[in-house]
Amino acid sequence: MNSERRFGQIEEVLSEALIKIDRIEDLATKTFSLAETAKTNVETTARAVASLTIENQQAHQQMSDKLDAVKEDVKEIMIFLREKFS
Repeated sequence: MNSERRFGQIEEVLSEALIKIDRIEDLATKTFSLAETAKTNVETTARAVASLTIENQQAHQQMSDKLDAVKEDVKEIMIFLREKFS
């Protein structure tokens, strides 16, 4: 095998290797981009869940306060009715 032929074979192998390396770099870049997008989506979702949790707790407290007020009103009405009909 002469040196020209060996050089041609090495050149072909190197060319294929460089093409594969380019593909790997492209896939790595796309994977990184997808990971960043996923991270952003997770962070956005976490903030939304936290916000909804706070809103839910506040709404629950408001409903509880209103229910307590209604219970007090019912007690006052019952006392009034007992006094009125006793």
